[in-house]
Amino acid sequence: MSAATNRPTSVFISYSRVDSAAIDHLQAELISYGFATWVDRQHLEGGDVWAAGIERAIQGCDVVVVGLSPDAVASPWVTNELFYAHNLKKQIIPVVIRPVESIPLLLSAMQFIDMQADESQGLQQLRLRLLRLDEQTNVADFDLTAPVSHHLPPNPEEETSDPMAELVELPEPTPAIDSNELFIQGISALAHKNLDQAEALLLQVVDQDKNFGNGIAARKLGELQRQLLPHQLERLHFQAHQAELQGAWDEAVGAWSAYVERAPDDTEAQAALTRNQQNRDAAWLYVNAHILAQQQDWPAFCEMWELLREQAPGYGDPGSIYHPSVEPGTLLGACCDGANYVWSVAWSPDGRRLATASDESAAKVWDAASGRLLFACKSHECDVHGVAWSPDGQRLATASEDKTAKVWSASNGAFLAICQGHTANIHSISWSPDGQRLATSSEDETARVWDANTGELLCTCSGYSGAIRDAVWSPNGQYIATAGMDGAVRIWDADNGTLLVTYRDHTGAVYCVEWSPDGSCLASGGLDQIVRVWDATTGSLHVRFLDHIGTVYGLAWSPDGQRIATVSDDKTARIWDARTGTPLITLEGHAFFVWSVAWSPDGLRLATGSGDGSARVWRV
Repeated sequence: MSAATNRPTSVFISYSRVDSAAIDHLQAELISYGFATWVDRQHLEGGDVWAAGIERAIQGCDVVVVGLSPDAVASPWVTNELFYAHNLKKQIIPVVIRPVESIPLLLSAMQFIDMQADESQGLQQLRLRLLRLDEQTNVADFDLTAPVSHHLPPNPEEETSDPMAELVELPEPTPAIDSNELFIQGISALAHKNLDQAEALLLQVVDQDKNFGNGIAARKLGELQRQLLPHQLERLHFQAHQAELQGAWDEAVGAWSAYVERAPDDTEAQAALTRNQQNRDAAWLYVNAHILAQQQDWPAFCEMWELLREQAPGYGDPGSIYHPSVEPGTLLGACCDGANYVWSVAWSPDGRRLATASDESAAKVWDAASGRLLFACKSHECDVHGVAWSPDGQRLATASEDKTAKVWSASNGAFLAICQGHTANIHSISWSPDGQRLATSSEDETARVWDANTGELLCTCSGYSGAIRDAVWSPNGQYIATAGMDGAVRIWDADNGTLLVTYRDHTGAVYCVEWSPDGSCLASGGLDQIVRVWDATTGSLHVRFLDHIGTVYGLAWSPDGQRIATVSDDKTARIWDARTGTPLITLEGHAFFVWSVAWSPDGLRLATGSGDGSARVWRV
C-alpha cells in the first residue's frame, strides 16, 4: 500500500510486445498480491492519443517496472516510456525476463531483478521491493546532462537523448541474501502482521532450501499461504472478469493461469482458462469481422462470424460490432429451445449473454450474438417467471411458481442458494445495486427482501389486496417499488418493509414498474393499456403513453434514461420518448403475447420474451 494515500501501490509495466506472455503472468501475480497495475496492450501507432494515454498512466503510477529483454532494449516504445518516467522522477525497477547483454545507460545505476534465472525468486524479490517502496529513494542517482522535454514525443520512433540511446553491459546481480537472514525477516514481518512481506520472504527461503530449519520455514509458509489464498483468488477472479469484459484475452489468460496454479482443483476456473485461450487464439477472426462490419459487407461478415464461433464458441462480442449499422427496429436474432412461454429476459452486465425464464422449469443462458444455448439452471419444479443477473455478472437469480427463489452461478448454472417463505407463485425477482439482497413479488400479496448469499428473509412488504406482479430496487438501493393487481404502485423502505407512498391513477391491475436510471422517475404499465411516468419524489404524473391496444406486461428504461420500451399482449414491443411519450419505434414479429423486455447495457439492442416460445434481439 502507498503510505501517503492508503491505496494499492500503482505499477506501470513497460515491455516489448514480444514478451507479452511473460508480462501477462507477471501482471497477474502482482494483482494477486494486491498491487494495481497498468499495462499498455494497444501499442497504438504513435500520435497524440498514444502519447497522452501513456503520459497519464506514468504520471499516476508510483513505480515503473521495465521487463528487460533484447527486444525491450531495442524498443522505441520502452525507450520513450522510461525516458518520460525518469524525467518525472519515478522509481524504476528493471526486471530481466530474457537474457540481455547490454542495457540502456539510464538503468545501469539501478538495482535490477533477475527473473529469467529463477522466476520464483525474482518475483518475490520484486514483490518485496514494491512492498517496501516507501523505504526506498524515489529515483536513481543519475543526472541527465542534456536538456529534456517534459512530454513524450508523439511518435515512438523519434530518438531520445544519449542516456537511453547509449547501451552498457548488464551489471552483475545483487548477491542473494542468506536463507537464515530471509527467515528472520520473514518471521519479523509475520509477527508485525505484514503478511504479504512475510510470504514473499518465506517463499525465497523455501525456494533456496525446502527443508530449511527441519521444515519449519515450509510449515509456516503453508499456514500463511492458506490464510492469504482467498484474497489472492478474489483479486485474480476480478482481474480476469474485467479483462474478459474488455476482450483483453492475453490478460484474461494470465489471470486465469495464475488462478489455476493456486486452485488446481477448481474446474470452473480451468474451463474459464480454456475458454479464454480459445478466445485469444481466435481474436484475429474478430478483427476481420470488425473490418467487414465497417465495410457493411454483411454476407461476408456473417461467414466470418460463423468461423469465429466455430473456433471460440464463448468469444461473445466485447466490441459490440455485431450488426452495428443495421437500421433500428431490425430483428438481429432469436433464442428458441422448445419452450412454450418465455416469461422473462435479462441481459448480462457485459451485454454478451442473455438469460431467459420459461415454462420448462428452468432459466437458460444464451450467447446474445449467435443465439447459442450456453447452459441451463434446472431444479425448479414449476414455471420460472423471473430471472435477473447480479450487478457483477457472477450470479443469476430466478423466481418460480414453486414458491421459491434460487441463486445460481452465472458461469455454469451451479445452484448456490434458495429463498423460501412465499406461500404462492413468485412473479418477479431483482437484485439490489450492491448485489447483497434480492427482492421478490408474489401472488401471496407480499414482496419480500432476502439475503442473496444465505437466502435468509430480511423483511416483508405487505398491504396489497391482491397479487404483487413486480418489485424493483431504486438505483440507490434504499427503496423498492412494487406493482399490484389492486391498481396501485407503492414505494417501500428496503431496510424494514415500511410503506412510504402509494401512487394511484391506473384503472386496472398494474403488471410492471421500473425506476429511471437516475432514480428520479418511475414508469408503470398494466391492464388499462396506458404507460405512466411518475415523479419518484412527489408522486406527480409526468406523462401517459397511449398507443398499445392490449395489456402492458413489461417495460424497461434505456441506459441513458431517454427512452422507454414496453411490451404488450398486442404482440408488439414499442419504444417511446421518455420525456414526451412520443412513440418512436414499433417492433413486430412475435406470434403471441410479449411478456418481457430488457435493454442491453450499450443501449443498442432490445431483448423481448414472448408466449410464442422465443426470445428475440432487436437493433434499436
